[in-house]
Amino acid sequence: MLAQACGAQGKGVVVGCAGELSDEDYHTVTVALACTVACGEGCEREAECMAIKAEREAKAEAFAHRQWYMTDEGRQAVMAAAADSITPATYLYSKAVVKERVSELKALAGVDRLFYAIKANAHPDLLRLMYDEGVCFEVVSPGELAHVLELFPDLACVHDNDDVPFRIMYTPNFAPLEDYVSVVGTPGLLLTIDNAFILRKWGAALAGADVMIRVDTGEGKGHHDFVKTSGKHSKFGVLISELAEAAELAAAHGITVRGLHTHTGSGIGDTTTWADNAATLAAAAANHFPHATILDVGGGFSVPYHPWVGPLDMGGISDALASFKAAHPQYTLFIEPGRYYVAEAGVLVSTVTQLKDKGEGVRYLGTSAGMHALIRPMLYSSYHHVVNLTAIERASGARPPAAFFNVVGPICESGDTIAYGRPLPADSQPGDVVVIAGAGAYGFSMSSNYNMRPIGEIVIE
Repeated sequence: MLAQACGAQGKGVVVGCAGELSDEDYHTVTVALACTVACGEGCEREAECMAIKAEREAKAEAFAHRQWYMTDEGRQAVMAAAADSITPATYLYSKAVVKERVSELKALAGVDRLFYAIKANAHPDLLRLMYDEGVCFEVVSPGELAHVLELFPDLACVHDNDDVPFRIMYTPNFAPLEDYVSVVGTPGLLLTIDNAFILRKWGAALAGADVMIRVDTGEGKGHHDFVKTSGKHSKFGVLISELAEAAELAAAHGITVRGLHTHTGSGIGDTTTWADNAATLAAAAANHFPHATILDVGGGFSVPYHPWVGPLDMGGISDALASFKAAHPQYTLFIEPGRYYVAEAGVLVSTVTQLKDKGEGVRYLGTSAGMHALIRPMLYSSYHHVVNLTAIERASGARPPAAFFNVVGPICESGDTIAYGRPLPADSQPGDVVVIAGAGAYGFSMSSNYNMRPIGEIVIE
């Protein structure tokens, strides 16, 4: 319908108010199909339409600015990765983008210590970069802990000049007893308890441990139900109604509660969640853990996967946290993002393998990257921007005519789909280099050996 409205080759005019198109349709019409949206003569909503257009254009410009792989240097790196990699699907990470995100997080007022949740991406080169920038690490398993300590053995120590010695947050959930007992006494490590069961049944085995209590605030947030990590239907956290018992059990077993922790979900786009988390934790600490001085307000910072979604308002988050800290200077604030550091730094580089037209507008564009390499679209219905770099270069700067494709991979599953109904160059052909953007977080780390198709990783400066 949109293609027909714009004309077969695009570059037409769609008459109507911009507000009558969804964000995604507006982007498709104006960017992918190079058409213009204009009010008809005598339109009473012209001022509203112009304001909507201006806001959307600003978001699209901000998104384009953040796509490092579209710069001359970035495109060269992508093409080199496609040519040189021995794997059909290869992750390519930009250190420069990670450094930018670290700087943005460091600028948050009121935050005393940054942690990185390494489950998002545990590539050693990226961890070394963050370590050099003073970022600490949050791990969730013995394997992740061993990975971090192998790279940075000095993290497992107490720094004499540091009032808050903890450099590693260890946050397992529903893990066996050994996962907890094995880390008790590790210098520089703070263990998170997220189930009252642990204190009731295993408290004696954890005597002498420094811990955080993970609190279920009762409300989960996030881009998908599977990533909401508070509330009745989430497996995480100690209920607020259980905190009094938790305090008694910890004291009885000689467990020192250093602070409280919460994490409400992933992909959160508002500005107040983290300050609200801090307020909830501060109230809980005052009521049940008066000697606790650390509040870990979690992570979950969203990133703009969609071209029509603007970047997170870090200034607003900073202001909210600064206000909380000014009112509660006695607390040390931790944050522990994962995605925000690395998502935009990584792209999945693939090539077109085959094309298929099933009629009635149903077309398939096959790539060498499928659900084995990037499971997020299938698991969460996640959006990842898809770009055919070769077709863009073939067009010599002009916008190539578009057609709508379902982008699929080589895995033997009907659900092996990266994207549905995406406007991509109509002349896409086998061998074209296709970038799947925003893949630096929970991409390779959630990949699999399904169908035994290999996946590579490359890091560039």
